[in-house]
Amino acid sequence: MVIFQNLNKYVHDNAPWTLIKTDPATAEEVINTALDCLIKTTILMEPFLPETARKILDTFGIPVDHNFQISNLAHFPETYPVSIHDSPILFKKLDDAYMETARKNEPLKP
Repeated sequence: MVIFQNLNKYVHDNAPWTLIKTDPATAEEVINTALDCLIKTTILMEPFLPETARKILDTFGIPVDHNFQISNLAHFPETYPVSIHDSPILFKKLDDAYMETARKNEPLKP
């Protein structure tokens, strides 16, 4: 998804791990902006990738609310307190053997 590529670029370009040494306030702003974007985008993608969204939201201690109104995103994160928990692997790494099987159009093993 392009939005995640742009979010990654934003974090990379602003390098909060470097800013924290010279400008902690700006580093905090970069991290908060990235976190806000990640959570809001995850909420929006939940109907399309529910398991992945659930894993991401669980990482931040945010419940999935299927009655969530898009208009509430403007007030997020005030809507939920955010805390960081252990994060599971979101997608299985596709190794070379798996990809070779896929290229040959053979049935894939999960």
